[in-house]
Amino acid sequence: MLLDGGVLALLLGWGVTTLALLRAVAAVLPVLLGRFDPDDASPQQIERERGLDLTASIVALAAVAGLGLAAITLGVLAGLHKVISGAMCLEGALDATPYGWPLFWVDLAFTLLAVMWLSLDRVVRERPGFPLVRGLAWGTVALTALAVSAVVVGGLHFAGITPDVITTCCSASFGSVGGQGESLWWMAPWAPRWGVTLAALTTLLLAGPRSAVGAVVVVPLWAISALGGVVGDFTPLYYGTPAHHCPFDVLVEGRGWWGWPLWISWWAVVLATAYQGVRSWGLWRLGEGAGWSRSGRWLVLGLLGLFHLIALHPWFT
Repeated sequence: MLLDGGVLALLLGWGVTTLALLRAVAAVLPVLLGRFDPDDASPQQIERERGLDLTASIVALAAVAGLGLAAITLGVLAGLHKVISGAMCLEGALDATPYGWPLFWVDLAFTLLAVMWLSLDRVVRERPGFPLVRGLAWGTVALTALAVSAVVVGGLHFAGITPDVITTCCSASFGSVGGQGESLWWMAPWAPRWGVTLAALTTLLLAGPRSAVGAVVVVPLWAISALGGVVGDFTPLYYGTPAHHCPFDVLVEGRGWWGWPLWISWWAVVLATAYQGVRSWGLWRLGEGAGWSRSGRWLVLGLLGLFHLIALHPWFT
């Protein structure tokens, strides 16, 4: 087992966050069971509303804490390649046990859901009568399930990392070793791939401010095509090796300053658009306007510009 102080502190943080969310699930049970009626003026209902306000604050804090813990988890995993035989970057650390990739996806799912929950919570808090409160309650249950998974899967992964573990090279998954990589979708001809990226980006810029829900449909297409372009064209050019397509090696120390900003800005576009999309859906359900807020519009545009600016780096160095 990897008895590192940072790893233990990370698991402890996830444990505390999970306990807070479990307490919140118990508090939202009346909502899930249909026992919450905002039109009821009974003392029991008033007590439930007060408890729900406190619970929402607790879940919001837990969601923000979970966002930080998810980012730290990926940072810790990226640094573990130094203590695992055969690992060159984050990919090797994830391959060290069968639980590495599940932990990676659980972290990303928690991050996405936490941002969406915070967006819906803001809509609910700004309006009287607790509208859309069942959506918040079910979101709390889903966040709790992901937090429990992060504790369990994270514990199993870190417990399985021992000095005698030998992991695989990233090129087995992202390269063309043995000819297997030729079938990977990001190794398709670059023109169609970047054409899809440009089309999705143009649609997002033109239609996004008027329809946040439509932008949420377009952003996954942009994210997938942009990821394929970076892995298929960006990384081999930077590494100077045609068969080296690993997107995680850019996070290793000594690779330059742009690895973390590249992926943070890419994921931030997805999160910011998800936040705007949930807000737009909530306002639409309440009969209000469904466009982007001005601050949200400029945030997404700025993040898009940052990502594509960083992605041009290898072509000019």
